[in-house]
Amino acid sequence: MPRHAVKLDHGPPTPLALRILQASNAHASMRAFARRCEVEYQNLWRYAHQNVKPGPAVIAKIAKGAGVTTDWLLTGEGRAPRAARATKAA
Repeated sequence: MPRHAVKLDHGPPTPLALRILQASNAHASMRAFARRCEVEYQNLWRYAHQNVKPGPAVIAKIAKGAGVTTDWLLTGEGRAPRAARATKAA
């Protein structure tokens, strides 16, 4: 590992982080998904990869951008985004 690299251990991904990643899979990139959600890319990346929990307003933006309900994003209950449904069926 390069001397300047910092390894961060944020533990296993939370269910919310995993659902954000599932929702982002329907887009060409995480950056494209962030633009669609009107959320800064760096913040979206932190929510998905560093177990940082977004506030209610950001959760609503991510859900809207993903085309899912906030209930699905927070609990997994309800209809998953198309990319996540396709992954489960495979």
